[in-house]
Amino acid sequence: MLPKIPATGDTILVLFIEPQEPGYTFERKRLEWPLHITLIPWFRVPDPSTLDGILETVAVQSRPFDAVVGMEAAFGGRKEVLVNVLADPALAQHLHLNLKRALDGVGANYQSERFTGDNYKPHITHHGDRRRHEGDRLAVRNFYLVKLLPQNYCQVVKAYELGYNS
Repeated sequence: MLPKIPATGDTILVLFIEPQEPGYTFERKRLEWPLHITLIPWFRVPDPSTLDGILETVAVQSRPFDAVVGMEAAFGGRKEVLVNVLADPALAQHLHLNLKRALDGVGANYQSERFTGDNYKPHITHHGDRRRHEGDRLAVRNFYLVKLLPQNYCQVVKAYELGYNS
C-alpha cells in the first residue's frame, strides 16, 4: 500500500462530470477538483509504460452508460464530506472492478484499498456550491487518467473513450 498522501507521479482514475481536456492542470485541493466520481484511488504501477495500453484495453471492452445521481450522504470519519451517491451504482461498480482487475494483474499499488472492490461506492463529492442533485442524469462515455505533479498539482493525462471500437 502507498503512503496515505499521494506522491508526485501517482495516478488516479476518475469520471469527470464535465469533460476536461488532456493537459488541464489544477491544484490538488478538494475545492479545486472538477466535479468527478473516483473510479480508482491514487495508485502506481511497477512499469508506467504499460499503463496506457492496459487502460485502453479496459475502455474499449466497456460500454458507455447513463447514470442517475442519487441521494445525498455524508462520508468521512466524522461524516463531514457531503456527497451524492449514484441511484444505481451497478454499472460504475462494474467499470471499477474491471479496471481494478486489470491493474491488479500488473501489480498496482494503491493508496487505499479500503474503498476498492466490494467497498467501492461511486459518489460525487460536493465542492462548495458546485455539486449535482438527486435525479440529475450523467452520460458516462469515458474515464480519465490524472497524474500528480510536483507542488501538489494534478494534470489530466488522457481521456479513455468507452466502447471506442464497438
